[in-house]
Amino acid sequence: MTARLCLAALIAATVPTAALAADRNYTVTGFDRIRVDGPYRVQLVTGVAPFARASGTAAAIDGIDVQVQGRTLIVRKSQSNWGNYPDDNPGPVLLKVGTHELTALYVNGAGSLSVDKVRGMGFELSLIGSGAVEIAGLDVDRLNASVKGSGSARLAGKAARAMTNISGTGLVDAAALAVKDATASAEGAAVLRLNASNTAKINALGTATVEMTGRADCTVKTSGSSLVSGCR
Repeated sequence: MTARLCLAALIAATVPTAALAADRNYTVTGFDRIRVDGPYRVQLVTGVAPFARASGTAAAIDGIDVQVQGRTLIVRKSQSNWGNYPDDNPGPVLLKVGTHELTALYVNGAGSLSVDKVRGMGFELSLIGSGAVEIAGLDVDRLNASVKGSGSARLAGKAARAMTNISGTGLVDAAALAVKDATASAEGAAVLRLNASNTAKINALGTATVEMTGRADCTVKTSGSSLVSGCR
């Protein structure tokens, strides 16, 4: 038994503190917008009191900065983390956050952001880069979504009106989002999936692909070898 205890102590002593799993809670004030700058994985829930909690190695957590500016929660690389060398690989970090309601989200870079539900009059989504956004339950009057780059956005729920713009090689999969009236623009090699039941105004350029469901009455403008399918 003594030998085993000594061996365990020796192993523990050889593991760097920065490599051990850790959790950190942040004190955050109320926010209704979130911005993720960088390759961070964020999970957000609404309908709760504001909170933020990070999980990962100590070094990974030290490498991020989480703070509220105005009404926006910002997740980004820490500018005060001088302890790590540039070649260090501290591993991934998962940030779980919550707030009463959400009106906008912005993802810049290779990060990912998942949201359980969004309720309200209007909602804004912006994704730039190779990141990913997923919203499981939208219920809004107006949706404005923009995707630029190679990222992906997957949306479910319902919206009375939706304006969607995508450019690059990315994907917007809103087939599970029931929309009455849609306005959409797809450019480059982008793929856009929409579900509109009333009207849809679609502008497709380059080699973009737009796949419609819902049997909307469509007004379509295409150029290049772009393809629009599924309209009434």
